[in-house]
Amino acid sequence: MYLWVIIATFITAIAFMSTSLRPDMKHLFVEPQAQNVVTKIYTQHRAAMKYVHKNRQSGADGGIGYEAGEVTMDDLKGYAPYGFNADSGTATFTTTIYCLDKNSVGHSSLPTDCQAGGDPANPIPAATNNCCAAKNRIVYLVTYGCVPYKWRDIKTGKPSAELLNAMKDTLGYVNGFGYVVNKEKDKPTTGGGIIHDKDGNEVEVEYDTLNTPYGIVGQGSRNYYSIPQYMSNNNLPGISADKSFNHVCGSGRDATAISPDEEEGSDAYYKQCEYCLIYMSTL
Repeated sequence: MYLWVIIATFITAIAFMSTSLRPDMKHLFVEPQAQNVVTKIYTQHRAAMKYVHKNRQSGADGGIGYEAGEVTMDDLKGYAPYGFNADSGTATFTTTIYCLDKNSVGHSSLPTDCQAGGDPANPIPAATNNCCAAKNRIVYLVTYGCVPYKWRDIKTGKPSAELLNAMKDTLGYVNGFGYVVNKEKDKPTTGGGIIHDKDGNEVEVEYDTLNTPYGIVGQGSRNYYSIPQYMSNNNLPGISADKSFNHVCGSGRDATAISPDEEEGSDAYYKQCEYCLIYMSTL
C-alpha cells in the first residue's frame, strides 16, 4: 500500500511539473505586491496634505503653522492611517515642503524675505522667518523616493511594467504623480508633428513640454509636469542634505554607470537611484 502511495505522489508531482503557469500569474500575484509601493507613497503624501491644510491658519501669530522642510512621521501622527509605517517594506519615501518665489523663472529661488540675513552664499531662513508666509511665494508639497530595485527594469532602471501597471490600476490618473525624468537624459516628449519654418519648408519636430531640467512622467507616459528648478538643484533648508530632493532625485544625485556584469556586482548596480517615484502637489 505504501508503495502505491509513493507512486501516486510521484505521478502527481510529474503532472504538476508539466502544467504551464497561468497566463494571468503576474496580474494575480506580482502586481498586487507592486501596488503596495504605490499605495505607500500615495498614503504618505495624502496624510501630509491633511497636515498642511490643518495648519494653514494655526501659527502662533495667526499665520500658517507649517514651514519649509521635511514633514516627519511625528508631524503626520493623527493624519496617517493607524499602523502606517514609513520605514517598512522595500520603499522609503521623504515628504517635504518647498516654499519658493513664484515670480522666479522656473521657480528657481527662495522668496526675498527668506534670503534676508544670514550668509548670502547659504541663504537659510532665520528661525523666526517662515518662508511659506512670505509674499509672492508658491508652496510645493513633495513626496519622493527611489524606485525599489525589485520594481526596476534591469536595462533602463525605470519603473518596471509591473510597477507601471500597479500605478495605473491602483490610482488611475492622478495629477502630479509618476516618476522623475531628466530633460537631457530622457528627452521626454508628447509626440511630434510637422511645422513650417520661416521659408515655408516643412520640418518634423518633437514637442517638448518640460520647461525645467527635471519633470514628472505621469500615467500613460503622455503627461509631463515640470519640477521647480530650485527643488532639483538646491538642498532644502531644514532637512539633512542627503534627504533633499536635489540629492536623491535631482542634479546632486551621485549615480555612476555601474553594470551588473562588472566587478562591482549587481548589489552596487541595484542600490543606485536611477529613477525616483514622486507625488508633487501645489498648495
